[in-house]
Amino acid sequence: MDYYVYILLDDRFPGNYDNKYREVNYKPFYVGKGYYKTKNKIKRHLIHYVDNGKSCDDGVNPHKCRTIRILKENNFEPNYIIVYEDDDEKKVLDVERELISFYGKKLNGGILTNITDGGVGGNLFQFVDGLQDRLKKISSEMWSGEKNPNFGKPIEETYSHLFKKNNGFHWNTGKTMGDKLKNKLKVLRNERLTIVEMLDVNTGEILDKLTTLDAINKYDLSRGCLYKCLKYGGTHKGYHWKYEGKELVLSKTLMDNYVRPKRVNVKRRKIYFKYNITDDIEYEYSDVHEASKYHNICEEVIRRKCLKNLKNVNIFRYEGFDYNIELTGDGKIPIIRIDNDGNEVIYNSITEAAKDLGDGNPSTIVAVCKGKRKTHRGYRFEYLKKM
Repeated sequence: MDYYVYILLDDRFPGNYDNKYREVNYKPFYVGKGYYKTKNKIKRHLIHYVDNGKSCDDGVNPHKCRTIRILKENNFEPNYIIVYEDDDEKKVLDVERELISFYGKKLNGGILTNITDGGVGGNLFQFVDGLQDRLKKISSEMWSGEKNPNFGKPIEETYSHLFKKNNGFHWNTGKTMGDKLKNKLKVLRNERLTIVEMLDVNTGEILDKLTTLDAINKYDLSRGCLYKCLKYGGTHKGYHWKYEGKELVLSKTLMDNYVRPKRVNVKRRKIYFKYNITDDIEYEYSDVHEASKYHNICEEVIRRKCLKNLKNVNIFRYEGFDYNIELTGDGKIPIIRIDNDGNEVIYNSITEAAKDLGDGNPSTIVAVCKGKRKTHRGYRFEYLKKM
């Protein structure tokens, strides 16, 4: 037998509470339906006692919770009887409904703490108005702020992190998907794929009509290029592509109202360079591109140097302008490294701190100093002098 109907009994009130299925010597206070092959290995009639306690006054069934709490406080062991068993779940639900009607609910003048009339298989949301919102509120209050067991703990001490460290995988990895379900999802996915049409560039004739995935596989298309053509226009593999039932999207250069912008000739500016401000030798270049190619320096960096040089070496200027020098020191910023115990180590620069960590990342250290990250390699970093 897979399914059964049980009755929870109140040992404080002995008496004759027989029904047509079983003899009952104590007062029933709850009737329910159970399943012998439950995954959590706890029988349904005992779950009420295991889960009861923390917030029974605000729970789903406060009357049942209070009764169980009083029994536990008075050292009564769980008392129950199995009334009916069957492999047919429908028959078991019918017996549950029959017994609830026989004893009656407290809400209607009976003796049971049941909320529903039975036969719903535990699905209370459709029978109790506002129950789902109440449960969300209870859960939020139970696990928020200081009530959360991970509150105030560093990530290395959280339960999930420790579990992954000890077992090699995260506890919430989910259930492994079987081949049968994978194949089913593939079929469903293919059924939902959008249909696209392949058109001749010159005549606009539709040459083929198929799903996006089939088009990618059949014509060896690039997924990104295909969707770019569908959204913004253009061609891919020498063909136009469009969604079925929609108009062809043309790139702006192929539209009738497109006006090609006039090319503006940018006047080239000569660039002058010195290795040192004190040198008499000055090198001349026709433009920033030539200077960049010769010195292997980014063009944008040269343009910034032409406006302002931060050091006395490798300086640039535009034709007709003087060298603009604004020294800012050696560029090193002292920082402090702080561990979890409050111990501090001072470094003369961010690079020095990164080298001391072995494989530290200077960019990440800067992010920690600016407050964009909390730690790097388990340490906090701060500027020795706020910049």
